[in-house]
Amino acid sequence: MKKFVWIFLMLAGVFTVKAQIELKSNPLAMLLGTGTFSLEYMPSQSTGLEFYGYATGDISGIYLSGKYYFNPKVQGDSFHVGGFLGTVNKTGGIGFLIGYKWLSKDAVVFELGSGVGRDPTGGGFLPYLKFDLGYRFKPKKNKNGSLSSL
Repeated sequence: MKKFVWIFLMLAGVFTVKAQIELKSNPLAMLLGTGTFSLEYMPSQSTGLEFYGYATGDISGIYLSGKYYFNPKVQGDSFHVGGFLGTVNKTGGIGFLIGYKWLSKDAVVFELGSGVGRDPTGGGFLPYLKFDLGYRFKPKKNKNGSLSSL
């Protein structure tokens, strides 16, 4: 679990440039003893790159996904599809995902998603489920109107 936290903090530091960033977690899973975290970087209006991880007991997983948002109301929200690379307990695979993200006026994010993947070498099943709640950090503007890091 400590390894996931360090990776998460390093990625959060790297992605503090000129795009929007979201930090999310699954509150229900945390109540049941599963640590989850997610960091999504949105370089454009319709695309997002996400690092997602979880750990519980002897099971842990890490996913790297790319998302395409259809008709976003704001940057990186609404219905989305994408693909992911993932590993669960040393079984790696590739898959697809589908989901929906809501964004409140106060920058609170709620996301539902699911997907399925497969290990191309061994044929193992790789699940992808999201029920996340989080916060969107927006880049700050300087007095001259240009964007700066967080």
